[in-house]
Amino acid sequence: MTEFLETLRVQEGELLSPHIHNRRMHYTSPKVQSFDLSSIDVPLQYRSGIVKCSVVYSDKILDIKFSRYAPRPIRKLKVVECNTIDYHLKYADRRELNALRELRGESDDVLIVKNGFVTDTSFSNVVFRQDDLLFTPNTFLLNGCKRQELINKGRIEERKISLDDIKSYQCCYLINAMLDIEDNPFDVEIVF
Repeated sequence: MTEFLETLRVQEGELLSPHIHNRRMHYTSPKVQSFDLSSIDVPLQYRSGIVKCSVVYSDKILDIKFSRYAPRPIRKLKVVECNTIDYHLKYADRRELNALRELRGESDDVLIVKNGFVTDTSFSNVVFRQDDLLFTPNTFLLNGCKRQELINKGRIEERKISLDDIKSYQCCYLINAMLDIEDNPFDVEIVF
C-alpha cells in the first residue's frame, strides 16, 4: 500500500495552514476525508518554538510525529537532470529524491531539472527573484502547500524557467511547509 506524507509547521503550539494541507491530503487519498489535520492535539512539550509535525497516511492515518525543527543551512545547489522522476504526490517513500540528493557533491542539495526545465530541490520548491518580482517554476515536481499559499496571496507568480534562464535571476529561495521566503538566511549559489 502506498504511503504519503504531510508535513505541517507548528509555531508556538499552533498548526499553520492546516486547511491547505487538508486539501492536498484529501485529494491524494479521498478515504481520509473524515480526518481534519486541524484536530491534531499538539503535545505540551511541542507548544513552544518551531516544530515539525509529520503525518503518514494511506487510506487511513498511520502515524503522527512531532520533532523540534532547525533548518538545514543551504548555501549551494548543484543542478542535476532527471527526466524520469515523478513526485506529483507527496510520497512517504523518498528514495528517488534521496538518490538525486546523493549527486550533490560539495553542494548542500540539488536543484532538479526535468526535460530542460527547473523543478524543485530534493526537499523544497524554489522561488527566484528578478528585480522586485518573485517567480516559481510552473514545472514543479510537487505543488507544495507553501508554494500554493504564496501564489494564492499574490506574493509569487508561476513562470516556465529553463536551465538557461537561471542566470537571469538575482536570487533563489527555498520554500516548503517549514520554510517561508523570509526564512532563507543565505544567498543560494547554483552550481552547473
